[in-house]
Amino acid sequence: MNFFFWVPDHFEQEFEIPAGYAGVVFAGPMRDTYTDPQTGKRYYKGTHLLPEIIYGYPDHQPWAYVFGGIDRTMMVNRECLEMPSSDEYPGGENHCIVRSNHYTPVTVTMPDDGETIEMFSTISFNTENLIQVYEGPDNTSYTEDDWFIYAPNFWERINVTLEIR
Repeated sequence: MNFFFWVPDHFEQEFEIPAGYAGVVFAGPMRDTYTDPQTGKRYYKGTHLLPEIIYGYPDHQPWAYVFGGIDRTMMVNRECLEMPSSDEYPGGENHCIVRSNHYTPVTVTMPDDGETIEMFSTISFNTENLIQVYEGPDNTSYTEDDWFIYAPNFWERINVTLEIR
């Protein structure tokens, strides 16, 4: 298994908003916040953490993540142009794809006729310092135009393990 090809429906996350943002009413997609009535802590819950400042094309977030089979990390077809499928761009069409070398190929020995094997895959995410703050166009902390964003190359924090029984 030389590649791991992952097409998520969406990323949904929930995290506590730093106390310095108490009373700040966010503009744009960061408006998806709520306050826990028991603790009084404020949280963001939503799918909008892949903004324009990371990709440059806010309406064209990565469609898929392809791990392995390449010697570097890159984004392919950020503009979502119509492109044919290739080794660097599996899937083709008009999708933006993240390519990453953060994968160790797995060799699977196929069972003999009549025998079976079971494979279990676990996908995990290193969340330490994953979410960062972009101070927005005014370059001022704790204001309504701030965005919470994923750390650069956040996909390098995804780990895939395959257990064969």
